[in-house]
Amino acid sequence: MKIKRFYALLFIFILTCPAFAQNSNDINCKIWKPESFCQIPESVNIPCYIFGKDCTWNFKTCREIDKENDLTGIWITFVKSPDSTFVLEDKFQNISLVKKNGENKIHPKAILWYNRHETPVDNDNETVLEYMTSDFKAKEYKVTFKPGEKTDLILLFREAEEGDEIIIDDFLTSKIGN
Repeated sequence: MKIKRFYALLFIFILTCPAFAQNSNDINCKIWKPESFCQIPESVNIPCYIFGKDCTWNFKTCREIDKENDLTGIWITFVKSPDSTFVLEDKFQNISLVKKNGENKIHPKAILWYNRHETPVDNDNETVLEYMTSDFKAKEYKVTFKPGEKTDLILLFREAEEGDEIIIDDFLTSKIGN
């Protein structure tokens, strides 16, 4: 009985000890300006565990995104544990970029999402990536990440710059450029 109590206390200590807790150093958030938003590194691990209810998605191809010269990519890499779920709200209202002056709150225009959605286009039948756009709507859309696994989010904003802060509900907060 004493051994079980010891292991229970050890387990509680590990969970509550600050040395074992996740901190902002586990999040890498940087500006991402590729030559083309069609060029996604193979190392990118986009979340793919979702639950959606009454969803409507709209997508733009990476070529269409490339034509919008005012978009800046924000590449966030993180490992979440144990809280590995958040709900994605209509028009990405729960994802915000807060300008470094603290005055403006901007929501993403598009997100590279769910297994790099690909569609054949053009006469060449070439495969291109598609980004989910902000006119997305859902009654419920829950995103779950595998705890302890590296995950990447690529968000496209207008007016993003180093020093701005990305906030996803109480799920993730990080300054761009850390």
